[in-house]
This record gives sequence, structure tokens and C-alpha cells, in this order.
Amino acid sequence: MCGRVAVVSSAEKLAQYLKVDKVLETLEEDDCNIAPSSLLPIVWCNSTKSEKTQESLLKFRFLGTARWGLVPKWAKDPQIGIKMFNARSETVATKLAYKRSFLYKRCLIPVDGFYE
Repeated sequence: MCGRVAVVSSAEKLAQYLKVDKVLETLEEDDCNIAPSSLLPIVWCNSTKSEKTQESLLKFRFLGTARWGLVPKWAKDPQIGIKMFNARSETVATKLAYKRSFLYKRCLIPVDGFYE
């Protein structure tokens, strides 16, 4: 990942482009200098499952915000998320801090630009 990102697209534009079913929360204004630990827009899916077959029946796509950084389940202090915002693709599936999130907890982070 990078050190800074820019988000200038409106929530309405993102929702339309990404085919979002429901907008839950949005950023207050455009920002071209978003740093780790700041809020970013995210898109994620929730699905309901049939109790009999365990197959996904309905998928809903949401647009909201989340703080940029990862707080591992084992962390005692949530401030560790400020330091854990940058995973390497070579080790993200094996490092204890990232492994479970990489396998099971994913989202899309729509940004208009990024830079170091």
C-alpha cells in the first residue's frame, strides 16, 4: 500500500459505480491527503445463508467508512492499527497479524489516487 491516498469522488458516484445497495456512512468532504489512521470509504458484502443448504441466498453491498489500519484480534491497544496499515503481498497470508483478515475479512477501498 502507500503512505497517502486521495478521495474526491462523491458517495453518490461511488455507490452508483460500485453498484452499492445501501450507503451507511460517508466522508464529510473531499480529501487529497488522507493518512493512515484516518477514515476511508469502504465497500463490503453481507450475505444471508439458507439454514438447510448453507448456500448464500442474498448478497447486499454496503458503502461506509472505516479507520485505515488493522487492529489484530490479539492486540491489547487499538493504537497498534496506526502502525499496521501496510502488509506485504509476499507474507500477508502467513503473518499472524494479517492471516485471518486476509482469508476471511475483505473489503474494497475505493480511492481516486495514492502516493508515497
